[in-house]
Parts: sequence; structure tokens; C-alpha cells
Amino acid sequence: MSAGFAELHAVSNFSFLRGASHPQELVAEAAGLGYAALAITDECSLAGAVRAHLEAKRLGFKLIIGSEFRLQDGPKLVLLATNRSGYGQLVALITLARRAAEKGEYRLLRHQLETQALDHCLAIWLPDAEPDIESGAWLKRRFPTRCWIGVELFLEGTDGQRLAALQALGLLKVDVLSLGMLTAIRKALAHVSESLGRPFTMADIPPEDPEVYAMLQRADSIGVFQVESRAQMTMLPRLKPKNYYDLVIQIAIVRPGPIQGDMVHPYLARRAGREPVSYPSPAVKKVLERTLGVPIFQEQVMQLAMVAAGFTAGEADELRRAMAAWHRKGGLEPFEKRLLDGMRERGYEERFARQIYRQIQGFGEYGFPESHSASFALLAYVSAWLKCHHPAAFACALLNSQPMGFYGPSQLIQDARRHGVGVCPIDVRHSAHDCTLEPPDASRPALRLGLRLVKGLSVAAAERLVEARRSGPFGSVQDLACRARLDRRDLEALAAADALRGLAGHRHRAFWEAAGVETPTPLHAELEFAEAAPLLRRPDEAAEVIADYATAGATLRRHPLSLLRERLNRRGFRTAEALWRMRNGAVARVAGLVVCRQRPMTAGGTTFVTIEDETGQVNLIVWPSTARAQRRPLLRASLLAVTGTVQHEEGVLHLVAGRLQDLGHWLQGLVAAARDFR
Repeated sequence: MSAGFAELHAVSNFSFLRGASHPQELVAEAAGLGYAALAITDECSLAGAVRAHLEAKRLGFKLIIGSEFRLQDGPKLVLLATNRSGYGQLVALITLARRAAEKGEYRLLRHQLETQALDHCLAIWLPDAEPDIESGAWLKRRFPTRCWIGVELFLEGTDGQRLAALQALGLLKVDVLSLGMLTAIRKALAHVSESLGRPFTMADIPPEDPEVYAMLQRADSIGVFQVESRAQMTMLPRLKPKNYYDLVIQIAIVRPGPIQGDMVHPYLARRAGREPVSYPSPAVKKVLERTLGVPIFQEQVMQLAMVAAGFTAGEADELRRAMAAWHRKGGLEPFEKRLLDGMRERGYEERFARQIYRQIQGFGEYGFPESHSASFALLAYVSAWLKCHHPAAFACALLNSQPMGFYGPSQLIQDARRHGVGVCPIDVRHSAHDCTLEPPDASRPALRLGLRLVKGLSVAAAERLVEARRSGPFGSVQDLACRARLDRRDLEALAAADALRGLAGHRHRAFWEAAGVETPTPLHAELEFAEAAPLLRRPDEAAEVIADYATAGATLRRHPLSLLRERLNRRGFRTAEALWRMRNGAVARVAGLVVCRQRPMTAGGTTFVTIEDETGQVNLIVWPSTARAQRRPLLRASLLAVTGTVQHEEGVLHLVAGRLQDLGHWLQGLVAAARDFR
């Protein structure tokens, strides 16, 4: 990464259901990647500023404090504080916005932004897919010489025109976005090439592998591109993809457009043979035959407007533009009469015409082009093939590409072990900075966890350690410290992560030896003192698990819920595995670590939560009324107890939550925080 690069718009997990990482993790990752600076810009919040500041101070890293806002009557923007006065101005603005709305929400209007003192803040405009140029011009007037633009490429045919319009404002900044999965696939293919002893690329992956599709039909898709989310994993056993084009549909159908347009259930019913496939005309059949008479892709909606309502190609493109913007500022109404009248004139029934219009409105929320879905399906298949046939290489690549995806190191490691991968602990005698495979050329290698997982250990320290080990094995903690030039902080991080076990024994002894390391002097370059081993008690299993999660974010020991199982059994809690043996509609109690929370825009306020115990995961449905009444345990619990109703249909199991209880105090700081997504 260029030494001059700074990320000016990053959200942490304090932006609920959007950010996945703690503020301090973002700072550590940015520092490790060589960024010049990082701006933490959570939405109408400075909640992560303190944690980010402490980590930045520890690392000597440049941190910028800011916040993101969406004005009720205006644009989306980021404000960055340039000094302490700017920080105070941000605090005042956030307080004003939060006080104007219900708890957990905020409300901010243009005139408030105009009247608030913000002369010590910089502004970045974040235009939508269809940019409102007037909003950009207004921001430029509000923040003269202090306003820039952050632009995302949508990879559509209109990018050029959109960027040209923005360029006219004199604010243009272009961000080229990439996919983390491409990095993970590249790394996985490198591991496979090494194990085979020859180059192995995406072109060498055999197409249409039945084993891959069988795995996906079981929703065994943790880590697989595009189909690892809660919604996708719920859809996989229902759609049961059997070939590449099924994957194209799978990826596109779990989107706001098809969901809001009520296209999902009709497609699944037709695919399963529960509903006949019919077409009102040969022209419509030609457009919709490949998706069983249901429009799934954005292009199909455009084609329907042309063949069923008589739109020209130009009019269809205008409709596409209106669809992209209608939810934000309206604009579909002029097309409604044109669509309905055009379909009536061509003999289509009123019911069909109205249905098509509702589906177009659904696509206004977000419709996926078939070309995009086809590209993503290819990457989904490649990543699924790697997971199916080379699980160690795939898990290793995912861990070395973090942060990315829905799951953290703990879930990825557990999933790898469930797929028969042997996992070796972090160890200064064997671990590289990245996770590695041992032996790398074996057909079924083990996964060695890397020093990158050790919290508080710098990349530079890890690299010095690995380089020093090339000249010979370390004889002691003192030898390690001298040869790798590790300071007390580095040694304590390694001791805390149990990475010194091979040199010092258990954690308590490792801390003892780390504390006793002497700094070499010019006269005594290699210090080594012989002393009796201290009689320190080994930590018990619970303490070891707590320390594993606290220092590496994962454990290779027993799952935390295993340590609590006897206590949970006495209170009538079932395991995740046991839920599959219960009848549909039964009431059950379960408890698990919160893996992730989701509240999609298309779910009408419903929150989806995934929890895990030592036997697997449980997917929870939390209706809006339940979420409002039990907001605190829903949002704050790391160990969540749930009493609910089993919903078991079409190979998919959910627990509809009734009562929620926070049992986090049972864990005593045991686990890493959940990942929250929108």
C-alpha cells in the first residue's frame, strides 16, 4: 500500500448492522497495511472514537475522527474533525440529531447543517447511484474549499456520464473497489498449486461438480462467496442449485428487488412443481422462460416493458433510471399509466399488468443485473469447489484475507475442523505471520494458525521473528527476544496468546519468562541466565478458553458452551443439534454465542440472529415487536438464551424467538463480539 494512502470513510461495529469490526481492529489492520491514516466515521456516532484512539496511540498511527450522516431532506455525507474544536462541533451536531428522534435513531435537516458551527470540519459528499447534482452544489457552498466527493463505481453503463456530471462540480474523487474473495481465491489456488506441484488456476477447476452442488444444497456454505449470508443459506436447501445457472438465479433472487416484488415464492413453487408455469404470450415466454415465468433479473424487467407494453429501447432505459431513483425521490408514477395502458392495448389482463408494475417497483429497491449475477456465480462456484475439495487451503486463504465476509476466525476455524481439517495452534517455533499449511505439499495438509491472529503483535515484530528463526530454532524465550529484537509488549502478546508454550510451557510460565527477559548490552549481546523453573499452577480449562478468545479471537480447545453444558442442561436448554429432532411448532430453549445479527431493509423490521453452541448454529427470527420489547438482550448479549417456537420446513430450521435473556455474565468476557450486518 502506498505510504500516502488514507481511508477516509470506514465504519465499525458501532454502526449497527453495517460494520463488522471493532474500531481498534480497523486501526490495527490499517496500520499493518501501511496506511498513512484512517478515519472512523460511524453513522451519527462517535462511540468507537475512544477505542480507536487508544489503539492508534499505542501503534503511533494517525487517526481521524469523523461521522457519517444522511440528511432527511438532503444528501449523505461524512464530516471529519480537523482538530479538537472540530471534534466538539461533531459532538454538538450528533447531540442535536439524536435528540430530534427516538432512541436509536437520528434526524438531521439541511437548515440545521447550515446553522451549526462546522468551520473546523471537512465534508465528503457520498452521492447515490443517481447523483443529485444540486445537493453536491449545496454542500460545496456550505463547505467552501473544505468539500470533496467520494465516488463508488457501480460498474454499469452510466458510470461515465455520472462521473462526468460530478466532475463539473470540481469535487471528483474516484474509488476503485475490489472483492476480497478474489484475494482469498488467489491465495487458495497458490496453496493448491504447491500441494499438486504444478500451477493450478481457476481454469483448471472442473465445471458442474455434483459434490459441490450437494454441499451447497445442504447450506454448507460458510466462507463461500455470495451464498454464506443467513438469507442465502436459508434459500439454498429450498432452491437446491444443481448447475451453474441455478447459482446465477440463487445469487440474484435473494435481493430486495425480487423479494419486494413478491417473486421469490412463485419461483420456488414453480421450480418444485407445486405451481404450473404459464405465460400470457409467446413474447413474454421468450423473456421469462429461463426463470420459469418470474422476472428475476433487471434486464428482464426492461425487456418486459418493451415486449408487453411497447416501450422503445430508449424509454426502457429511462424506466431503468427511474427505478434506480424512485425510492429516494419518486419518479415512477409517469411510467405507471404508460405501462398499464401499453399492456392493456396488447391484450394483457389487468391482473398481469398490475403484477408487472409491482415487480418493477420491487426492482426499484435493488435489482440485480443478470451479467453481475453470472460473474458472481462463477466466483461462488470456484470458492465452493475449493471449500469442498481443498478445505484446508480454502480456510487458510480466508483467514489470511481477513477482515472479510460474514464470519470471523473462530467460525472459519470451527468450520474447517468440521470438514476434517487438522488445525495446529499459534507457536513461535513454527508459525509464520500468515496462516500456513503443514506440510504444504501434502494431499490433506493441516492448517497452522499464523502470528497475524495474535492481538497486539505488530506485523514488523512477526516478520523479525520469522526471519530470526531461519538461522536456527529458538532455545528459550530470552533467545527469541534477543534474536528477533522483541520488546516486552511483543513478548507479553505472544505469552497471552499461548504462542510460547513450546519454549516456556503453559501461559503462567510464559508470562513469567517474558517478564524476566533482559535487554542485551554491547558487552553481553547474548544473555542467558539459568534459574530454577517457578512452581506456577497451570491455568484451568475455562481460563485457557477465556484467554484464547481474548488474545486470538478463537480457541482450539473445547467450545465455550461445552464448559457450560451441564449448567445449561439443568435449566432445560437444548443443543443446536437437538433442535433438528424436534417437531415443527414445538417450543424449545437454546443458548449460544451470538455470531451475527442482521436486519435487512426488505424484512419489515425483523431481525435475524445466528447463535452457535458446541454442536452447531441456530438461526433465530426476532419479530419487530419482540425486538422492541427486548432490545437490550437482543443487541448486547454475547451469550443469548432464547425460548421460542421451532419452524422446520423444506430442510430449513428456524427458531422464532419469544423470550430473550442475556447470559453474558456466564462467560466472564469469554468471546469476541458478534458481527452485525444490514
